[in-house]
Amino acid sequence: MKPEFVTELIALNDEIDTLDALQNSKTSERNRLTDANNGVLNEMWEMNQLVLDTGTALFKGVDEVKLKDYTLSVLLSRIHAEGGRDAKTPEVTK
Repeated sequence: MKPEFVTELIALNDEIDTLDALQNSKTSERNRLTDANNGVLNEMWEMNQLVLDTGTALFKGVDEVKLKDYTLSVLLSRIHAEGGRDAKTPEVTK
């Protein structure tokens, strides 16, 4: 083998190692952010579930029209309509 080929092969191998480490770092960061987002979504789900359960307990068999306001689809449409105007967005540290 020519010495230039060996040198080029070593350089390419080093570049692959560097890119692999960068990819692993990016993957770890994405997984960490996903875990943080899942925590926030789980908290929101618990709040939604509390509202849905309370609405069902209050209006089931009493007011069927009001009971329909306490379905997940209606609750989610109200959340989307609000657009987070008054909600505080939690900060995720990097």
